[in-house]
Amino acid sequence: TYYETYGRKVELVVVPASGNIADVSAAVADAKFVVEDVKPFMVWGGPLLTNAYAQELHANGIPCFSCQVGVNFDYYEEFPGLAYAVGKGGEQLDLLIAEYVAKRLAGDPAIHAGDESMHGTERVFGRVWTTTGEGSERANERFEANLGALGVEITESQSYVLDPATLQESVTSIVTKLKEAGVTSVIVSTDP
Repeated sequence: TYYETYGRKVELVVVPASGNIADVSAAVADAKFVVEDVKPFMVWGGPLLTNAYAQELHANGIPCFSCQVGVNFDYYEEFPGLAYAVGKGGEQLDLLIAEYVAKRLAGDPAIHAGDESMHGTERVFGRVWTTTGEGSERANERFEANLGALGVEITESQSYVLDPATLQESVTSIVTKLKEAGVTSVIVSTDP
């Protein structure tokens, strides 16, 4: 109904990932397997914490829905007819959140802060985000620039690597830094 298949029948082939959602090497290997062995006319989904899978597919002329993360509008223009998002793209979501923070939260008291002594103070914003490489670094810079353009300052910005072996240590360090900076409200951009 929505996509020209040029007479082909659609056959769903599920390809299990060989690595985690942030593993660049596994993403490239999986994409090469899909390109060479599955030979699809289109792919849906992939490891969502790296763009490597999508880039490999697109380099081979294969369209993909929901295969890239943290890309800006230019990415879709660079790969016309190949890159699609099912929901809001990362840049659209960042703009929406930045506008919400600026218009609905900034300048107001931190009435939901965990420490009751902060409830009467103006919100101080911090940010916690998952780093997965260059794409997530650019996405975070873009988000914080969007907030800055709307007059909202991020007092403390902390990233972490999604690694179960170091996560507890990272969280303890991040929370300490947020508290030391006087953050009352945290904008979180992480893996659920």
